[in-house]
Amino acid sequence: MARKFMPVADRLFPYWEMIGGKQPKNGKLDWDTHLLLNRAYNPFIRLGPGDESNFRKRNYPEILPVLDDSFLITGYITLNNDRDYFDFIADNAEKSLRHYQLMYHEI
Repeated sequence: MARKFMPVADRLFPYWEMIGGKQPKNGKLDWDTHLLLNRAYNPFIRLGPGDESNFRKRNYPEILPVLDDSFLITGYITLNNDRDYFDFIADNAEKSLRHYQLMYHEI
């Protein structure tokens, strides 16, 4: 499953990589929003080569904020196991990219 979703994590990587990563089009990064997005989409951030070999162990439950397009918390989701983790990634791939693009003033 990790290998299947690595392209999604690779698309998002420049948004959370501080050294050599993307810069907001307006030149200003709202750190509080950035931290909130990183918290909300932490499963994407943690997805990496260690997942492909089942080396990486996750701690459950993991509670994530659910955000709207204004970056307001509208609720919380609990990931209780690896199935929930990968379902979250599948269900939020486009939304996470859109949120980072909004924050970086790309759309």
